[in-house]
Amino acid sequence: MLQVMRIVAQINRTLRQQAGLALIHVIQANGFSGIVSNMLTHALDQFSPYKHNHEQQYPDLVNPNNGIGLEIKGANKAGKGGESHNGHGGWHLIGCFDLDKNTGNIHFVHIEIAQLVGYIGAPEGDWHYCGSTVNAETGSQRTETYYTTGRGTSKLRDGSVYLDTDRVTNWMRWQHNQSYPIPPYSPLYFQRLDNQMRVPSLKQRGRTVTWATVKSQLNKLDPLWPLYDRQKLETLAIPTDLVEIIRPPVP
Repeated sequence: MLQVMRIVAQINRTLRQQAGLALIHVIQANGFSGIVSNMLTHALDQFSPYKHNHEQQYPDLVNPNNGIGLEIKGANKAGKGGESHNGHGGWHLIGCFDLDKNTGNIHFVHIEIAQLVGYIGAPEGDWHYCGSTVNAETGSQRTETYYTTGRGTSKLRDGSVYLDTDRVTNWMRWQHNQSYPIPPYSPLYFQRLDNQMRVPSLKQRGRTVTWATVKSQLNKLDPLWPLYDRQKLETLAIPTDLVEIIRPPVP
């Protein structure tokens, strides 16, 4: 992420010096996201086991050690679902960023990863097809596009591996598709818990209270608790039996 942010800043600095413009001012917004996506793909090729896939267009990267592919996309909003021209299945990584409209620089705020079910031949797929349409007023034609369904977007949010909570303040209110159970590793897992469910008390061992009570106490203790793994929760002096409910073992 740092590599991509540095490169974008260098490009913008040169453009401002030479033309008085930032990169975002000379290309369309969707094209800008595509550039960020390409830069992130290149950076992952440099700094991760995933390498450029030269044999075919999809996926962007492949891990030569196990053959697993990874498709990369950029998005200008945290928690945003995937967008594709093909609706392929497989592993997808979405790099979400904030854009400074004055400088044209970006700041990554959210990285989400999920294994999505492709659109073709899968009625329960994670992609929704948006066909090509013509604007009656301008005559312009929209390119055929696939967007993740509510389930697909929920899968991506569940796979949040990086989140800048200083810049993304609404993440606890992200909606989750009700037809797809929230997995134990998700930062949104707490949404599965009934507020009236009896759980071990945070403050008094051997006593049970409602989840609503404990959730309020946890928010005061550390508002980032839904992002923590089991080991981190235990360092906050949270009882083990309560940790089992907040972050159950991943099957």
